[in-house]
Amino acid sequence: MNIFMKRILQLVIIIVIVLCGRCFAEDLSEMDHIASAEQQAQRTAALDAAQAWLETIDLVRYPQSWDMSSVLFQKAVNQEEWVNILSVIRNPLGQTNQREQVFIENYTELPDAPDGEYIVIQYQTDFENRPGSFETVTMMLEEDGTWKGAGYYIR
Repeated sequence: MNIFMKRILQLVIIIVIVLCGRCFAEDLSEMDHIASAEQQAQRTAALDAAQAWLETIDLVRYPQSWDMSSVLFQKAVNQEEWVNILSVIRNPLGQTNQREQVFIENYTELPDAPDGEYIVIQYQTDFENRPGSFETVTMMLEEDGTWKGAGYYIR
C-alpha cells in the first residue's frame, strides 16, 4: 500500500471515530440548549480539557495530544497514526488565529461508540490558511473522572 493510500486509510479511521461530529455539523451555532447544574459542571470540566487538548494540537505537539486522549481513542488509533493524520490534515491549515465555541451538548450515546458520558463541542475556527472552519471535539469521561479527547473533526 502506497503512502497516499495509507494516509487516506488513517483519515478514514479518524472520521469513523468522530462520526458523531458529522451528526452535529449543520447550523449548530443556532441551537440554544439549557443544561442542569450538573451538566454545566461537566461542561466546564470538559471545556477546560478540550482547550488544553486543542492548545497541544495548535502547538504541533501531536504525540502529547495522543497521550491526552481517551483510552477509547488510543485503542482506535495508535500514536504514530495520530501524528501522521494530524500532520496531513492540520499542518496545511497553519496557525490558529481565532477559535470560538458555538455549540456544546452532553450525550450518553453516540453512533459507533460505547455508551458513556460524552460532551460534543463545536468551535468556529479561523486558521491562517483556512478561515471559517469548524472543529468538532468529542470529549469522553474516563473511569478516573477526567475528560479526555475521543474525537476531532475539522470541516
